[in-house]
Amino acid sequence: MARIIHLHVGMPKCATTTVQDVLAENADWLAEHGVAYERHADDWTEGEGNAAVLGSHLLHNQQAKARRLLNFFLRGDGDVILSSEVLIACARARHFQWFVDEVAKRGFRLHVIVYLRRQDIWIESDFKQHVKSQNLWTGTLDDLIESRIERRTLDYHWVMRNWARFVGRENVSVVPLNRGQDPLYPARRFFELLEVPPPPDERVSTEPRNVSPPAGLIEAARFVKRAALREGLDAEAATFRVTQFIEDALRKGVVPTRRYLLDADTRRELLSRYERSNARLAREFLDGTPPFDPFEEEAEAEPGMSLTEEAADLLATLANGALRDPDAADAPQQVRRPLWHRMTGSMIRRK
Repeated sequence: MARIIHLHVGMPKCATTTVQDVLAENADWLAEHGVAYERHADDWTEGEGNAAVLGSHLLHNQQAKARRLLNFFLRGDGDVILSSEVLIACARARHFQWFVDEVAKRGFRLHVIVYLRRQDIWIESDFKQHVKSQNLWTGTLDDLIESRIERRTLDYHWVMRNWARFVGRENVSVVPLNRGQDPLYPARRFFELLEVPPPPDERVSTEPRNVSPPAGLIEAARFVKRAALREGLDAEAATFRVTQFIEDALRKGVVPTRRYLLDADTRRELLSRYERSNARLAREFLDGTPPFDPFEEEAEAEPGMSLTEEAADLLATLANGALRDPDAADAPQQVRRPLWHRMTGSMIRRK
Protein backbone atom coordinates (compact mmCIF):
# COMPACT_ATOMS: atom_id res chain seq x y z
CA MET A 1 0.00 0.00 0.00
CA ALA A 2 1.44 3.39 -1.01
CA ARG A 3 2.44 5.78 1.68
CA ILE A 4 0.94 9.27 1.59
CA ILE A 5 2.43 12.72 1.29
CA HIS A 6 -0.14 15.11 2.72
CA LEU A 7 0.59 18.31 0.81
CA HIS A 8 -0.81 21.19 2.86
CA VAL A 9 -1.15 23.81 0.15
CA GLY A 10 -1.72 26.88 2.29
CA MET A 11 -3.80 29.68 0.82
CA PRO A 12 -2.56 32.82 2.59
CA LYS A 13 -4.76 33.95 5.49
CA CYS A 14 -6.62 30.64 5.66
CA ALA A 15 -5.48 29.37 9.08
CA THR A 16 -2.19 28.25 7.55
CA THR A 17 -0.05 29.50 10.44
CA THR A 18 -2.48 28.05 12.97
CA VAL A 19 -2.31 24.59 11.41
CA GLN A 20 1.46 24.73 10.95
CA ASP A 21 2.03 25.73 14.59
CA VAL A 22 -0.16 22.88 15.79
CA LEU A 23 1.73 20.43 13.59
CA ALA A 24 5.10 21.66 14.87
CA GLU A 25 3.98 21.59 18.50
CA ASN A 26 2.61 18.07 18.11
CA ALA A 27 5.26 16.55 15.85
CA ASP A 28 5.91 13.86 18.46
CA TRP A 29 2.19 12.99 18.55
CA LEU A 30 2.13 12.70 14.78
CA ALA A 31 5.26 10.53 14.79
CA GLU A 32 3.62 8.18 17.27
CA HIS A 33 0.82 7.73 14.74
CA GLY A 34 3.11 7.14 11.76
CA VAL A 35 3.16 10.64 10.25
CA ALA A 36 6.28 12.80 9.99
CA TYR A 37 6.28 16.59 10.19
CA GLU A 38 9.90 17.71 10.13
CA ARG A 39 12.03 20.70 9.14
CA HIS A 40 15.38 20.39 7.47
CA ALA A 41 18.24 21.75 9.57
CA ASP A 42 19.23 24.17 6.78
CA ASP A 43 15.73 25.64 6.41
CA TRP A 44 16.28 29.36 7.00
CA THR A 45 12.62 30.42 6.74
CA GLU A 46 10.49 31.48 9.69
CA GLY A 47 6.77 30.92 10.03
CA GLU A 48 6.55 29.34 6.58
CA GLY A 49 5.84 25.71 7.44
CA ASN A 50 8.35 22.99 6.65
CA ALA A 51 8.24 23.03 2.84
CA ALA A 52 8.79 26.63 1.77
CA VAL A 53 12.29 25.95 0.46
CA LEU A 54 11.13 22.80 -1.31
CA GLY A 55 8.24 24.75 -2.83
CA SER A 56 10.65 27.38 -4.12
CA HIS A 57 12.81 24.69 -5.73
CA LEU A 58 9.74 23.18 -7.38
CA LEU A 59 8.49 26.50 -8.71
CA HIS A 60 11.89 27.22 -10.24
CA ASN A 61 12.23 23.69 -11.62
CA GLN A 62 15.39 23.07 -9.57
CA GLN A 63 15.09 19.32 -9.60
CA ALA A 64 18.47 18.46 -8.09
CA LYS A 65 17.87 20.71 -5.07
CA ALA A 66 14.30 19.44 -4.69
CA ARG A 67 15.50 15.83 -4.84
CA ARG A 68 17.98 16.42 -2.00
CA LEU A 69 15.21 17.76 0.21
CA LEU A 70 12.93 14.88 -0.72
CA ASN A 71 15.67 12.47 0.35
CA PHE A 72 15.39 14.05 3.79
CA PHE A 73 11.60 14.29 4.05
CA LEU A 74 10.88 10.81 2.66
CA ARG A 75 13.58 8.86 4.46
CA GLY A 76 11.24 7.34 7.06
CA ASP A 77 8.73 4.51 6.92
CA GLY A 78 5.46 6.36 7.40
CA ASP A 79 3.38 9.13 5.85
CA VAL A 80 4.70 12.68 5.52
CA ILE A 81 3.28 16.19 5.84
CA LEU A 82 4.70 18.97 3.66
CA SER A 83 3.22 22.39 4.36
CA SER A 84 3.79 25.84 2.88
CA GLU A 85 1.90 28.70 1.26
CA VAL A 86 4.55 28.61 -1.46
CA LEU A 87 3.11 25.32 -2.67
CA ILE A 88 -0.20 26.91 -3.74
CA ALA A 89 1.40 28.15 -6.96
CA CYS A 90 2.83 24.76 -7.94
CA ALA A 91 -0.35 23.60 -9.67
CA ARG A 92 0.16 26.37 -12.25
CA ALA A 93 3.58 25.01 -13.22
CA ARG A 94 3.68 22.33 -15.90
CA HIS A 95 6.98 21.02 -14.61
CA PHE A 96 5.28 20.12 -11.30
CA GLN A 97 4.56 16.79 -12.95
CA TRP A 98 8.22 15.94 -12.25
CA PHE A 99 7.47 16.08 -8.51
CA VAL A 100 4.37 13.92 -8.88
CA ASP A 101 6.34 11.30 -10.79
CA GLU A 102 9.31 11.50 -8.43
CA VAL A 103 7.29 10.77 -5.28
CA ALA A 104 5.37 8.02 -7.07
CA LYS A 105 8.67 6.30 -7.88
CA ARG A 106 9.42 6.36 -4.16
CA GLY A 107 6.16 4.63 -3.30
CA PHE A 108 4.09 7.67 -2.28
CA ARG A 109 0.81 9.12 -3.45
CA LEU A 110 -0.07 12.77 -3.00
CA HIS A 111 -3.00 14.04 -0.94
CA VAL A 112 -3.57 17.80 -1.35
CA ILE A 113 -5.27 19.75 1.47
CA VAL A 114 -6.48 23.30 0.79
CA TYR A 115 -8.29 25.66 3.17
CA LEU A 116 -10.45 28.40 1.64
CA ARG A 117 -12.33 31.49 2.79
CA ARG A 118 -15.18 33.21 0.98
CA GLN A 119 -13.73 35.44 -1.73
CA ASP A 120 -14.83 38.81 -0.33
CA ILE A 121 -13.47 37.99 3.11
CA TRP A 122 -10.25 36.47 1.79
CA ILE A 123 -9.31 39.36 -0.50
CA GLU A 124 -9.46 41.83 2.40
CA SER A 125 -7.15 39.65 4.48
CA ASP A 126 -4.88 39.25 1.47
CA PHE A 127 -4.71 43.04 1.10
CA LYS A 128 -3.82 43.50 4.77
CA GLN A 129 -1.06 40.94 4.37
CA HIS A 130 0.31 42.75 1.33
CA VAL A 131 0.41 46.06 3.19
CA LYS A 132 1.99 44.82 6.40
CA SER A 133 4.46 42.33 4.90
CA GLN A 134 8.04 42.99 3.86
CA ASN A 135 7.57 43.65 0.16
CA LEU A 136 7.29 46.56 -2.26
CA TRP A 137 3.50 46.40 -2.64
CA THR A 138 1.82 49.82 -2.38
CA GLY A 139 -1.16 49.35 -4.72
CA THR A 140 -4.79 49.89 -3.80
CA LEU A 141 -7.29 47.21 -2.85
CA ASP A 142 -8.83 47.63 -6.31
CA ASP A 143 -5.41 46.95 -7.82
CA LEU A 144 -5.09 43.73 -5.84
CA ILE A 145 -8.60 42.55 -6.71
CA GLU A 146 -7.89 43.15 -10.39
CA SER A 147 -4.65 41.20 -10.13
CA ARG A 148 -6.28 38.27 -8.33
CA ILE A 149 -9.12 38.15 -10.84
CA GLU A 150 -6.67 38.19 -13.73
CA ARG A 151 -4.65 35.33 -12.23
CA ARG A 152 -7.88 33.43 -11.38
CA THR A 153 -6.81 33.12 -7.75
CA LEU A 154 -10.39 33.71 -6.61
CA ASP A 155 -11.80 31.09 -8.99
CA TYR A 156 -11.52 28.33 -6.42
CA HIS A 157 -13.03 25.65 -8.61
CA TRP A 158 -10.43 26.35 -11.29
CA VAL A 159 -7.63 26.24 -8.71
CA MET A 160 -8.82 22.90 -7.34
CA ARG A 161 -9.22 21.48 -10.85
CA ASN A 162 -5.58 22.34 -11.47
CA TRP A 163 -4.59 20.27 -8.46
CA ALA A 164 -6.91 17.46 -9.47
CA ARG A 165 -5.25 17.09 -12.87
CA PHE A 166 -1.97 16.30 -11.10
CA VAL A 167 -3.16 14.12 -8.20
CA GLY A 168 -6.73 13.06 -9.06
CA ARG A 169 -9.92 14.57 -7.71
CA GLU A 170 -10.20 11.88 -5.05
CA ASN A 171 -6.88 13.07 -3.61
CA VAL A 172 -7.92 16.73 -3.17
CA SER A 173 -9.46 17.77 0.16
CA VAL A 174 -11.09 21.20 0.38
CA VAL A 175 -11.74 22.75 3.81
CA PRO A 176 -14.01 25.83 3.72
CA LEU A 177 -13.57 28.23 6.64
CA ASN A 178 -16.52 30.26 7.88
CA ARG A 179 -17.08 32.66 10.72
CA GLY A 180 -18.40 31.13 13.90
CA GLN A 181 -16.39 27.93 13.62
CA ASP A 182 -14.61 26.68 16.73
CA PRO A 183 -11.05 28.09 16.95
CA LEU A 184 -9.79 24.51 17.05
CA TYR A 185 -11.72 23.52 13.92
CA PRO A 186 -8.91 24.08 11.37
CA ALA A 187 -6.47 21.88 13.32
CA ARG A 188 -9.07 19.23 14.19
CA ARG A 189 -10.17 18.98 10.56
CA PHE A 190 -6.56 18.57 9.48
CA PHE A 191 -6.09 15.59 11.80
CA GLU A 192 -9.36 14.10 10.53
CA LEU A 193 -8.01 14.28 6.98
CA LEU A 194 -4.81 12.59 8.14
CA GLU A 195 -6.95 9.88 9.75
CA VAL A 196 -4.97 10.49 12.92
CA PRO A 197 -6.68 11.08 16.27
CA PRO A 198 -6.28 14.73 17.28
CA PRO A 199 -4.06 15.50 20.26
CA PRO A 200 -5.83 16.43 23.51
CA ASP A 201 -7.28 19.94 23.47
CA GLU A 202 -4.81 21.09 26.12
CA ARG A 203 -2.02 20.43 23.61
CA VAL A 204 -3.62 22.67 20.98
CA SER A 205 -3.36 26.39 21.65
CA THR A 206 -6.30 28.59 20.73
CA GLU A 207 -4.11 31.71 20.68
CA PRO A 208 -4.73 33.67 17.44
CA ARG A 209 -1.87 33.43 14.97
CA ASN A 210 -0.75 36.02 12.43
CA VAL A 211 -3.57 38.37 13.40
CA SER A 212 -4.43 41.03 10.83
CA PRO A 213 -4.48 44.70 11.88
CA PRO A 214 -7.89 46.41 12.22
CA ALA A 215 -9.49 47.29 8.91
CA GLY A 216 -9.57 50.99 9.83
CA LEU A 217 -5.76 51.20 9.85
CA ILE A 218 -4.91 49.47 6.59
CA GLU A 219 -5.39 52.23 4.02
CA ALA A 220 -3.45 54.70 6.16
CA ALA A 221 -0.73 52.06 6.64
CA ARG A 222 -0.52 51.69 2.86
CA PHE A 223 0.13 55.42 2.54
CA VAL A 224 2.78 55.20 5.25
CA LYS A 225 4.48 52.39 3.37
CA ARG A 226 4.27 54.17 0.03
CA ALA A 227 5.78 57.32 1.51
CA ALA A 228 8.58 55.33 3.14
CA LEU A 229 9.50 53.63 -0.12
CA ARG A 230 9.41 56.93 -2.01
CA GLU A 231 11.84 58.33 0.55
CA GLY A 232 14.25 55.60 -0.46
CA LEU A 233 13.81 53.17 2.43
CA ASP A 234 14.19 49.49 1.61
CA ALA A 235 11.39 46.98 2.12
CA GLU A 236 12.58 46.03 5.60
CA ALA A 237 12.74 49.60 6.86
CA ALA A 238 9.41 50.49 5.24
CA THR A 239 7.77 47.49 6.88
CA PHE A 240 9.21 48.50 10.23
CA ARG A 241 7.68 51.96 9.77
CA VAL A 242 4.28 50.40 8.98
CA THR A 243 4.52 48.22 12.08
CA GLN A 244 5.33 51.23 14.26
CA PHE A 245 2.47 53.20 12.73
CA ILE A 246 -0.01 50.44 13.54
CA GLU A 247 1.30 50.02 17.08
CA ASP A 248 1.18 53.77 17.71
CA ALA A 249 -2.37 54.08 16.41
CA LEU A 250 -3.50 51.19 18.58
CA ARG A 251 -1.75 52.63 21.63
CA LYS A 252 -3.27 56.08 21.05
CA GLY A 253 -6.74 54.59 20.57
CA VAL A 254 -7.39 56.38 17.28
CA VAL A 255 -8.44 53.36 15.23
CA PRO A 256 -11.48 53.99 12.97
CA THR A 257 -14.33 51.61 13.64
CA ARG A 258 -14.56 50.32 10.06
CA ARG A 259 -15.20 46.56 9.90
CA TYR A 260 -14.82 45.95 6.16
CA LEU A 261 -12.70 47.54 3.47
CA LEU A 262 -15.19 46.70 0.72
CA ASP A 263 -18.66 48.18 0.71
CA ALA A 264 -21.66 45.85 0.59
CA ASP A 265 -22.34 46.42 -3.12
CA THR A 266 -18.77 45.57 -4.10
CA ARG A 267 -18.74 42.46 -1.92
CA ARG A 268 -22.04 41.34 -3.43
CA GLU A 269 -20.70 41.95 -6.95
CA LEU A 270 -17.53 39.98 -6.22
CA LEU A 271 -19.48 37.01 -4.88
CA SER A 272 -21.81 37.11 -7.86
CA ARG A 273 -18.80 36.82 -10.15
CA TYR A 274 -17.77 33.57 -8.43
CA GLU A 275 -21.19 32.12 -7.67
CA ARG A 276 -20.92 29.55 -10.47
CA SER A 277 -17.35 28.64 -9.50
CA ASN A 278 -18.38 28.05 -5.89
CA ALA A 279 -21.32 25.92 -7.00
CA ARG A 280 -18.99 23.76 -9.09
CA LEU A 281 -16.58 23.55 -6.17
CA ALA A 282 -19.40 22.25 -3.98
CA ARG A 283 -20.54 19.73 -6.56
CA GLU A 284 -17.13 18.30 -7.45
CA PHE A 285 -15.17 18.54 -4.20
CA LEU A 286 -17.66 18.87 -1.31
CA ASP A 287 -20.39 16.33 -2.08
CA GLY A 288 -22.76 19.14 -2.99
CA THR A 289 -22.43 21.06 0.28
CA PRO A 290 -22.14 24.83 -0.28
CA PRO A 291 -18.68 25.87 0.85
CA PHE A 292 -19.44 29.24 2.41
CA ASP A 293 -22.06 30.99 4.47
CA PRO A 294 -24.36 33.20 2.40
CA PHE A 295 -23.62 36.91 2.21
CA GLU A 296 -25.56 38.95 4.71
CA GLU A 297 -25.23 42.70 5.06
CA GLU A 298 -24.08 43.72 8.51
CA ALA A 299 -26.64 45.65 10.52
CA GLU A 300 -24.16 48.30 11.63
CA ALA A 301 -23.35 51.00 9.12
CA GLU A 302 -19.79 51.55 7.95
CA PRO A 303 -18.23 55.04 8.09
CA GLY A 304 -19.71 57.36 5.49
CA MET A 305 -16.34 58.54 4.20
CA SER A 306 -14.16 56.74 1.67
CA LEU A 307 -11.05 54.79 2.59
CA THR A 308 -8.87 57.62 1.29
CA GLU A 309 -10.68 60.29 3.30
CA GLU A 310 -10.61 58.15 6.41
CA ALA A 311 -6.89 57.49 6.01
CA ALA A 312 -6.20 61.21 5.54
CA ASP A 313 -8.09 62.07 8.73
CA LEU A 314 -6.23 59.41 10.69
CA LEU A 315 -2.81 60.51 9.44
CA ALA A 316 -3.65 64.15 10.17
CA THR A 317 -4.67 63.20 13.71
CA LEU A 318 -1.40 61.40 14.27
CA ALA A 319 0.63 64.20 12.67
CA ASN A 320 -1.01 66.73 14.98
CA GLY A 321 0.02 64.51 17.86
CA ALA A 322 3.67 65.00 16.86
CA LEU A 323 4.37 61.27 17.07
CA ARG A 324 7.93 60.21 16.43
CA ASP A 325 9.76 56.94 15.96
CA PRO A 326 10.90 55.11 19.09
CA ASP A 327 14.65 54.85 19.61
CA ALA A 328 14.49 51.07 19.73
CA ALA A 329 17.89 49.46 19.38
CA ASP A 330 16.63 47.07 16.73
CA ALA A 331 15.07 49.74 14.54
CA PRO A 332 16.60 49.98 11.06
CA GLN A 333 18.95 52.97 10.99
CA GLN A 334 17.04 54.72 8.23
CA VAL A 335 13.85 54.73 10.27
CA ARG A 336 15.10 56.72 13.27
CA ARG A 337 13.61 60.04 12.25
CA PRO A 338 10.34 61.95 12.67
CA LEU A 339 7.61 59.64 11.43
CA TRP A 340 4.59 61.65 10.44
CA HIS A 341 5.83 65.05 9.26
CA ARG A 342 5.37 64.11 5.59
CA MET A 343 2.40 61.76 5.97
CA THR A 344 -0.31 64.28 5.06
CA GLY A 345 -0.83 66.72 2.24
CA SER A 346 0.17 65.67 -1.24
CA MET A 347 0.70 62.02 -0.19
CA ILE A 348 -3.01 61.44 0.27
CA ARG A 349 -3.88 61.09 -3.37
CA ARG A 350 -5.11 58.32 -5.54
CA LYS A 351 -2.54 56.89 -7.90
